[in-house]
Amino acid sequence: MIIITNKICTFAKIIMREKETIWFVLDTNVYLHYKWFEDIPWKEIIQSEFGYTDKKIGIGVPMKVLQEISDKKDSGRGKIKKRAKKVSSFMGDVFLSGKTGKVAMCKIPLPKDHDFDDINFHLSNSDDIIVLSVINSDISSNSIIVSADVPMLLKAKESNLRIYKIDDKYRLNEELTEDEKKLKELEEELASYKNRLSDIKVRTNCSMSASPSRSAMAT
Repeated sequence: MIIITNKICTFAKIIMREKETIWFVLDTNVYLHYKWFEDIPWKEIIQSEFGYTDKKIGIGVPMKVLQEISDKKDSGRGKIKKRAKKVSSFMGDVFLSGKTGKVAMCKIPLPKDHDFDDINFHLSNSDDIIVLSVINSDISSNSIIVSADVPMLLKAKESNLRIYKIDDKYRLNEELTEDEKKLKELEEELASYKNRLSDIKVRTNCSMSASPSRSAMAT
């Protein structure tokens, strides 16, 4: 399996050799909240959504996405932190050590500061940085932006990039943090206690209703 390095992403002469490759560019949340990115059926997606039947598949990784994943592995919590560590480690193996995976991968460099016009693209906006990275890359004409974020997809579409709104069926089940698990257990215990208390009150009221009054007994 060929691994495309950052050089191939930035030099047109070399990238033209990969003309038949369609590059899926995933936003950060796809790596963190969805199935492992290599296991998503990209071949099926380009056939059903775009009509391609004879294209190779690649994953383009903007430097901004790598930075955000790195931040999450240090500042995230629970499942997100664990997934970010896994993705970051994998990316390090690919781009630093030349590890091969199931799909070809290339790293997309950050845009230059002067590429931001403060009208359509803002340096302070992560989505803008990712979209502009793709626009300025040599894979832009063969790329598909993948996200669940509508504003990002709209920005990409307005920039004449192809887009794919990732299906919810690929989304992972949300895992509760340890604090959330403890809170849920306490809520369940409280609900159980309230139910028992309610049963006691009902039985007490029924018992009182069934007992004859003193005046009735005297009669």
